Amino acid sequence: CCKRHLDFQLGWYFLHLDPIYFGDYPKSMRERLGDRLPKFSQQERELLKDSLDFIGLNHYTSKFVGHATNSLEENDFYKIQDVEIIAEWGGGKVIGQKAASSWLYMVPWEIRKVLNHIAERYGNPPVYITENGMDDEDEDTSPLHEMLDDKLRVSYFKAYLASIHQAILWVLLQPVFL
Repeated sequence: CCKRHLDFQLGWYFLHLDPIYFGDYPKSMRERLGDRLPKFSQQERELLKDSLDFIGLNHYTSKFVGHATNSLEENDFYKIQDVEIIAEWGGGKVIGQKAASSWLYMVPWEIRKVLNHIAERYGNPPVYITENGMDDEDEDTSPLHEMLDDKLRVSYFKAYLASIHQAILWVLLQPVFL
């Protein structure tokens, strides 16, 4: 379920990495979408192969992924994957601390997992984190010194930077343990 979701998210929908690195969409997508996906000619595959200089990653939040249990519209992006996106697991377990926006949860460990997956699957290409952040409930009437004493945001970035650091160490040390 998680791998299938990653195939759709990274291999096609957001970053189109599989066609660029492997010349085609992920097998799980071909099986699910069949003729709805375009086929690449050999010339197109050669043009696509290794045609990027770096990956730009926007990472704000994460959710749990589970096998679809509810009936969704046939054209729904998640229905095609047979997954559902869950912010709160049964028993009230949430994936991370909620930010001000209803869709945004602070999940610093997930950026490490995404970076590790990209390194492992696509041969450790250069990755730039182009967007990352969170929002909070700010009072426009608060004094400037209170607004600048932003402990939540400092904690957020410390946690995310620590996870990015762990991903870098994992990539550097992995060959030592293989």
